[in-house]
Amino acid sequence: MSLLLAALLALAASCNKPGQAGNAGAQWRDALAPRAAVPADNPLIRYDKLKLGMSEFELAQAYNAPQGQGAGFTRVLQRFDAVSIHTIKFEDRAGEPSRVMLLEFYRDQLCRIVDRRDGVSAKQGGAWLGECKRRYGEPTSQPVPGAQWSWGERDGVLLTYTQDNASEKAMSANVVLVHQPALDAAQSYLVQWEQAHPEPPAPGPGQEQHAKPPG
Repeated sequence: MSLLLAALLALAASCNKPGQAGNAGAQWRDALAPRAAVPADNPLIRYDKLKLGMSEFELAQAYNAPQGQGAGFTRVLQRFDAVSIHTIKFEDRAGEPSRVMLLEFYRDQLCRIVDRRDGVSAKQGGAWLGECKRRYGEPTSQPVPGAQWSWGERDGVLLTYTQDNASEKAMSANVVLVHQPALDAAQSYLVQWEQAHPEPPAPGPGQEQHAKPPG
């Protein structure tokens, strides 16, 4: 998880173009195909400007960031052949929570979205939860009463809103949207990738050096 945490703290770096995996990577992709495709007719797959199953090219169109710098945000890329992780850090604005999005792709398809905000007031948290309810309907479950609400299916497409209720004035909250079949395949792929790459890849210009891919 060290890469995941480090990526969330990264503020600026260049954004590399998608690269090509070697032969071993191609073999892993063939062997570790997701057990199910993203259901195109599921309304849960859309969030913000994003959609589960979208490509990295489509992400670049939604959040254009030449050399990692966009309009009001920075975008950082870390690649592990078939898995890539984009971190979008939005510029801070007075009176608004700080915001970071982490986007994980597998085989050039978006499989996980994490939208984290810190310094959220109770009112802002209520508005964010209300927005989710208006868009997706009533939650299908509430794993942690008063703190966590979920829509969808755990083994398919699942969106979860969580807030830590640290205080009325400043708490942390996040939305996590996943396509579990693709995420499972990505995590299995990363296990094999790490076994074949005992040392981390050399960072691109302006990128941070990280110890290992996320678990």
